Amino acid sequence: MTKILNKEINLKEIAKALVKEYKTEEAIFGEGGALKQLLGRTLEACLEGEMTDHLGYERYSREGEENNSRNGYGTKKILTEQGEIEIEVPRDRESSFDPQIVSKRQSRINGIDEKIIALYARGLSRGIRLIRVKIYGLSNNHYLG
Repeated sequence: MTKILNKEINLKEIAKALVKEYKTEEAIFGEGGALKQLLGRTLEACLEGEMTDHLGYERYSREGEENNSRNGYGTKKILTEQGEIEIEVPRDRESSFDPQIVSKRQSRINGIDEKIIALYARGLSRGIRLIRVKIYGLSNNHYLG
């Protein structure tokens, strides 16, 4: 069992459900397959964590409204080993958000696929803490998303 966002999650059960839902190799690994979607959603979750860190308050919190605040999303296409993925990148009103995992004007990400899959293999919450230090150079006390 892995704990993600204070919920016990059995990653083996998730993997079984994934294989049950996506019955073919193409459905899992192919164009538009489950792993490609998982990669995109994980990148978006990391970007949300970066935005929360940048603004200094959680999403839907009223505490930062008098200062800079979230301002919707922009779409971005990036090329990975899984193919082209379209992700939603959060924006802020002052346009001062400078994402690190997928930086501005970056259109290609190499090697991130293995890191994301490793996150899920280790258990997302534990894996993010380990990989986060490599990607961002953050301490283990600093939570990202």
